[in-house]
Amino acid sequence: MPVATTLSRFKPLIAIRDGITTTIPLIIVGSFFMILANFPVAAWTAWIGSVSMHGVALLSIFTKITNGSFGLLGLIGCFGIASSYAEQFHTDGKSAGIIAVASYFVVTPSIFTGGKAPAEACHTTFWVPRACLSASSSACSPAAFSSGSSTTTCRSTCLIPYRRPLVKASPR
Repeated sequence: MPVATTLSRFKPLIAIRDGITTTIPLIIVGSFFMILANFPVAAWTAWIGSVSMHGVALLSIFTKITNGSFGLLGLIGCFGIASSYAEQFHTDGKSAGIIAVASYFVVTPSIFTGGKAPAEACHTTFWVPRACLSASSSACSPAAFSSGSSTTTCRSTCLIPYRRPLVKASPR
């Protein structure tokens, strides 16, 4: 029992528990309408597919409610976990939740691409001057960029895309 007691006092686990608890109403609503939309009786599914309200099929309405409630689970859970974790340290939970939701949007890749490939969440392609990629060019070294000594030289070169190679951690 001491292990369970220790784990029950672990602040990150408490935050996850409380954050997921805030999503329970969405889970209940989404599950209820999912059951109504996919009830395993052929007559029921045929009926809700044929009945329409204002030109929209009842099955479509149930599906939109299900997708909407389940689609918000990650967002509400993110807010709830961050808020609970901040409140355990006696800080402003709402601000932490808002920052967490903003971070959630920043790192989530865009799915609205208009038929193109989805955007990456963490970009590894940067536009750099062509001269900066040549080993013999010391005028456009990163040190020269930060000192501002050769900005006219670097700006005169054309920009090309450069994919940053993944760097492996060195063994210690």
